[in-house]
Amino acid sequence: MATYQPPTPINGLAALLDAAQREPVMIRCQNRDVAVILSPQGYDRLRALNTDEFQRFCNRIGERAASEG
Repeated sequence: MATYQPPTPINGLAALLDAAQREPVMIRCQNRDVAVILSPQGYDRLRALNTDEFQRFCNRIGERAASEG
């Protein structure tokens, strides 16, 4: 993951956005992580993972409830 610390000049914004197309970009301010920039594809993958995990959780709870009556 790439890391950038403000102030990033405006002309550096294009490079930052280009980097986010290849990998998530961590934004740091005063030596702490404050944000992450993701590509739309990376965001969609993350959402799909979270949705799939939540569905598995719901299935486990439903199976437990059904078995316990």
